[in-house]
Amino acid sequence: MKNLIAIFLIFLAGCSNEADSDKRYTTLLTGTWSSEYTYDDGAIKSYGEKTYHQDGSATGFISDQRLVADQYLEFRRQEYSSQWKIENGVVVITNVKFTPQIEDSDAVVIRDQILEINAYQARFKAFSDGSTFIRYRVKDEP
Repeated sequence: MKNLIAIFLIFLAGCSNEADSDKRYTTLLTGTWSSEYTYDDGAIKSYGEKTYHQDGSATGFISDQRLVADQYLEFRRQEYSSQWKIENGVVVITNVKFTPQIEDSDAVVIRDQILEINAYQARFKAFSDGSTFIRYRVKDEP
């Protein structure tokens, strides 16, 4: 019986730590973050910003740019909104809406494991393909 009580107390302590970590991650993630990727040996660059709001909503944009005569020129821009929360150290993105609309995007659920986060940058691992990526803080939410 003592072993059962000890296991139960350890379980409760673990739950409390996860909840505390999720609150800490939520506080740190709230604000605007940027990321940038290049494709096709640098011929195409994608730059995006995403703002995680305190109310659990998020907004942002993705700008795709093509290298032309030593200059990147935007050829596509998509704005988006979503809902977000953190569960057990995982950012869960739901209700994604793009402008212009992408078919069935609101049915998409995105999950990214937080590997590291501080006031300046965050490193994630995407559940979709196992890739890791970094976002950099642009500004805090007012």
